[in-house]
Amino acid sequence: MKTRKLIAMLSVVIGMSVGAQLASAASCIFIGAKDAMDAKRAEHGFLGDATTAHTMTPDRKGCFRHYVGGSVYWSIDDGAFEVHGAIRHLWAAQGWETSYLGFPRTDALTTPDGVGRFNHFQRGSIYWKPSLGAHM
Repeated sequence: MKTRKLIAMLSVVIGMSVGAQLASAASCIFIGAKDAMDAKRAEHGFLGDATTAHTMTPDRKGCFRHYVGGSVYWSIDDGAFEVHGAIRHLWAAQGWETSYLGFPRTDALTTPDGVGRFNHFQRGSIYWKPSLGAHM
């Protein structure tokens, strides 16, 4: 009897875990999001080939697609933007769009001195310079 209860409880826990993984890997369903991400990829050829499908973010507020040379994220609030290089690596280490920074609000832009790059996000920015690396 105890064994059956334990097996039933484990089945529920495993099912919840698998369900959460499937939900986070759901295809992007927002009208126009895939087209916007594909257009952004076409605009930035350095991104290269896709390594993932158009995928819904875990919070269901946007979609993303990873490429060999970076990522394109689309959010309900801001649309599609690319993130790549050391800025992308730091943002990923923080938790992508689930981090404090949130979704990107700009593509990677060149700093006024022409040496570095930056992306603005919903709640902050990441700057990169060859001599300093990437910093929030």
